[in-house]
Amino acid sequence: MTGQGSFCSTHEIECFLERKPEFLQDIVFELCNLIAEIALRAIEKILWGGLSYYDASAADRSRASSARSRSRQV
Repeated sequence: MTGQGSFCSTHEIECFLERKPEFLQDIVFELCNLIAEIALRAIEKILWGGLSYYDASAADRSRASSARSRSRQV
């Protein structure tokens, strides 16, 4: 991974929040900005009716570890 995250565009988040109360939209945007500032490698996606964040490099390490475990069991 390049060390950079992947975040939704402002437009995507605005569309996601368009039917939510304005005060909630403000809170969500503030949290999104904080996460983008702190978790530089985070991947942000809109999943299951909410914003989700994960570290893709951690998922890659987990998959690699699982693959090694499976190959040892064979």
